[in-house]
Amino acid sequence: MSEACVEAFTAAYTGANAAELAAALCAQFAQSADVGTAMTLGNEFTAPGLIDLNIGLNTLYLISSGALVFVMHAGFAMLCAGAIRSKNTMNILLQTIMDAAVSAIAFYVVGYGFAYGVGDKPNGFIGDALFGLARWKPKNLGPAVGINWQAWFFQWAFAATATTIPAGAVAERLNFNAYLIYSFFISAFVYPVVVHWVWSGEGWLGFARSTAYTHLFRSGMIDFAGSGVVHMTGGLAGFVGCVLVGPRMGRFDSNGQPVEMPGHSATLVVLGTVLLWFGWYGFNPGSQLQIQGVANAAVAGRAAVTTTLSGAAGCLSCLLTAFFRHKVRQEEQLYDRGELLYDRGGQMYDIVSCALFLKLRIDDPLSAAPMHGFTGAWGVFFVGLLAKREYICESYGRDCNSGDYVANGLLYGGDGRLLASQVIGIITIATWVMGVMSILFFALKALKLLRISAEEEQAGLDVSKHGGSAYNYQHGLGQHHRPRAVYSFFISAFVYLVVVHWVWSGEGWLGFARSTAYTHLFRSGMIDFAGSGVVHMTGGLAGFVGCVLVGPRMGRFDSNGQPVEMPGHSATLVVLGTVLLWFGWYGFNPGSQLQIQGVANAAVAGRAAVTTTLSGAAGCLSCLLTAFFRHKHGGPKMVEASESAEHLGMTRPPACPRLLRQLVTAANGPCRAQPSGKEAQRQERRAHTTSKRRELTLENSNLSPQQIATAQKALKILGLEPRRQHLVKQDFIVFLYAMGLNPTDDIIDSKIRAFKLHTKKTFTFGQLAHVWRKLSLSLSLRGDLNIGLNTLYLISSGALVFVMHAGFAMLCAGAIRSKNTMNILLQTIMDAAVSAIAFYVVGYGFAYGVGDKPNGFIGDALFGLARWKPKNLGPAVGINWQAWFFQWAFAATATTIPAGAVAERLNFNAYLKKPEKASTA
Repeated sequence: MSEACVEAFTAAYTGANAAELAAALCAQFAQSADVGTAMTLGNEFTAPGLIDLNIGLNTLYLISSGALVFVMHAGFAMLCAGAIRSKNTMNILLQTIMDAAVSAIAFYVVGYGFAYGVGDKPNGFIGDALFGLARWKPKNLGPAVGINWQAWFFQWAFAATATTIPAGAVAERLNFNAYLIYSFFISAFVYPVVVHWVWSGEGWLGFARSTAYTHLFRSGMIDFAGSGVVHMTGGLAGFVGCVLVGPRMGRFDSNGQPVEMPGHSATLVVLGTVLLWFGWYGFNPGSQLQIQGVANAAVAGRAAVTTTLSGAAGCLSCLLTAFFRHKVRQEEQLYDRGELLYDRGGQMYDIVSCALFLKLRIDDPLSAAPMHGFTGAWGVFFVGLLAKREYICESYGRDCNSGDYVANGLLYGGDGRLLASQVIGIITIATWVMGVMSILFFALKALKLLRISAEEEQAGLDVSKHGGSAYNYQHGLGQHHRPRAVYSFFISAFVYLVVVHWVWSGEGWLGFARSTAYTHLFRSGMIDFAGSGVVHMTGGLAGFVGCVLVGPRMGRFDSNGQPVEMPGHSATLVVLGTVLLWFGWYGFNPGSQLQIQGVANAAVAGRAAVTTTLSGAAGCLSCLLTAFFRHKHGGPKMVEASESAEHLGMTRPPACPRLLRQLVTAANGPCRAQPSGKEAQRQERRAHTTSKRRELTLENSNLSPQQIATAQKALKILGLEPRRQHLVKQDFIVFLYAMGLNPTDDIIDSKIRAFKLHTKKTFTFGQLAHVWRKLSLSLSLRGDLNIGLNTLYLISSGALVFVMHAGFAMLCAGAIRSKNTMNILLQTIMDAAVSAIAFYVVGYGFAYGVGDKPNGFIGDALFGLARWKPKNLGPAVGINWQAWFFQWAFAATATTIPAGAVAERLNFNAYLKKPEKASTA
């Protein structure tokens, strides 16, 4: 075995098992291996197959975790709405929606830059770059820095949570304009500064500070998932607010004794609590930020277990406390205890804090300040007592064997450095948040913008500020059981699928996704990345035709043709539906990339998540401004427009590399399913005899003579027959895909050169794979990992899209009159059922089926996911079950959209039985 070979390999590959790999590979190629061979093989182990898998896996982890954190907005909305009086429900719901919108804009424009921006000079107090995710500073221009879209999305979800927390503390009496101002202020400045201190690599306070700088007490403050950064910031901001705003009218009697003001819905309280608990499984495990490897997986798993046990301990300890105090299991005593609580000690600390608040006549309707602010401080202090050194090293990726800056908690033998850092962190964060927020609230109070008037508070914010009650129940006989099964089947079985075939199929005449073997419309083709035209135009225009032909609802217009208001019956359901729809968009838009491994795919998915967030925020804000200028008040009706704005940013798709469209596996490339392998070769041979199609051969591939020679050598090394009419790039793409590599245009030639091994002996693909399999880094394993990762991405994204059915159901049910609620709910369920049958039997075949002859109008194969045509019998085509599932979720969405347009009067079910006469009430 050549020592030079080993040295060359380890110089190119620096992984933990570099010596073992070098020994095995250099021994295998001992007779002919030289330095060039070893360096080439070493580089192949690092770029880009396994790296792409890691990037894809971590991107999927961050986006899915961020989406789970976003669900907490629905939890906060339901919890707050149920825990206050019904006359203020619409106000608290609108505040929760606007938190997400305002924080997204603020965090994008300046907040993320203040938190994580790295300027030309180190700044331990505040970041000064990456404003608007732009590289303003020279230090941010290097390729290693980049723009991490998925990181912004995940961090924004945290910022939005910190911004939402104070809402419960100041509920039922805060001026709505003041709420918007302080929401922007927290997410743009107050919260990002704390993040920079604790979580940034430059921050002066945190353990996360780069090892290039000196740490506080040679340790630094540890805050893994935001006990201090998120909960203390939000809770203490709420504490300052509820103190300066003052208690609600009637909350304390003339003797200073508290007067009960119970919430109006225990059902909403419990729903909100469960949604919040659900969201914590993204909040806490997701804080590890990456998931590959044993250590990261252990940290994430441990966080999930701790989240479960902490929530359980909080609920049980509160139940026992309530039992011994009141001898009754009071549901209202549980409403704010189901969130993240560190242990029974933290729960008792929270209860004592609430009792102290009442003694001091501080009115916090949701106990937001004690539960988040004070219990958050307890969580930070708790780390200084019971942190374990090995767990810290796992969480932060540090080496416990180098240096002594990783300290144990005091009760685990620590010397107090970590505890001292935690205490300094508590004091500093509390001083910063309370000091800055006091200035803001005092300024708003001086300008008389802080609190509503006594008359408005007495009447309720819904009536005085938002134009009506959150609930508007109407009794009477409506349509209760008439689902529109016929047109649902027709859309999902035929209308929608034809449009899909045109735009997204490799044979469609209209789309950019059309195979390069065919001529494109205007040498371009229509681009629709996530369904602006295919899904939304199809569903929306179908609804337009329906509502025109069905006609208006009875009483919608008076005798003079003027519109008559028919308000929905539940603003709570409208807001719940809107948040669920927004949540579903994080599967709809990022999932449209269809694969996740590699830098390019991860960037597209991350950019889609950011664009989805900003588009939803812009939709909410624009609707609020429109309502303000039109009616001089905002109202929850604005949330109905928010979901329609959320996909606007996706009309500009990411670049789709030309060669990716020639990939094999059905629906596994970002430009939808394309043929490959033997099937691709047959298609190319057929193209040779058709003037409208081109054959990609060595002679007409626009390769230089030197590139052709290189390709011929690569084919020989790979054990492929180097014939004159060989489809060089296509066959090489197939090979790279089998390896788990991402065969995009920018790396294809470098990969060909990389496999041109400098040896006298010819090695076949099988020989190389045999060596790598023995080292558990086989090429097939890499391909299997890619398939598994992309399957997980498609299924999880499809599941998120399916959640949108719950959003549609809640939104539509809340926006119509109560007498037709059962009908619209049944319609939504039937949409999912009917579209599934229709899409399985014929729909998917019309959309993506490739018959014996090209058909740009409609597919004619894969009906019932069966291989009816000889062209569909090749092993390279296969049946992509996960692709069907994801595409069905889109089809079901397009089918559901018209429901709102024809609500309350459509009966398309004459084949069941004669409809009952509907009430005109």
